[in-house]
Amino acid sequence: MKVIAACFLLILLICITGCVQKQLAKHRQEDFCDYLTSHIKYPVSEREWQISGLATAVFVIDAHDSLKFLKIVEFPTNNMGREIFNKIKTAITVKKLGKGNWMLPIRFSMFIVDRGKTQISISSGQEAQAFIIRNHDWKNDFIYNPHDMPLPKDIKHLSEVEVNGYIVRAHEETVD
Repeated sequence: MKVIAACFLLILLICITGCVQKQLAKHRQEDFCDYLTSHIKYPVSEREWQISGLATAVFVIDAHDSLKFLKIVEFPTNNMGREIFNKIKTAITVKKLGKGNWMLPIRFSMFIVDRGKTQISISSGQEAQAFIIRNHDWKNDFIYNPHDMPLPKDIKHLSEVEVNGYIVRAHEETVD
């Protein structure tokens, strides 16, 4: 009877430990995404030109919680790619994600706000075409790969990070 109770407690402990580890991993991922949301800045020229679009970063964290590989594999503009690259490379929270091959989508969204009215999202027609960058043999300066690693496989996907840009226009009232 004692052996059965001990086995039951051991199984219960293993289940609880696994659940706690999954919950901690989820919190680390949320912390990282929250950090990027608050630290990635919408580039000024892209905001002025009302450029929006989707960027994708791929990176590798090793067993010692060190960043071993980082590449911005698609990006709407060089300024957006550079901003993402610099923020991920210098983020302390990236190391808290734990060992793994990670992919992170980052969406740059533009909004126009008329004073006295609600915000209006820029139409998708203004979205920069990231595939243009992806399908050309242009040199990608947004890569950190000191060990010449190939692009990783078996990638874990993180939730999309939203970076918002705003343009505030003065609301003009018409007089009849």
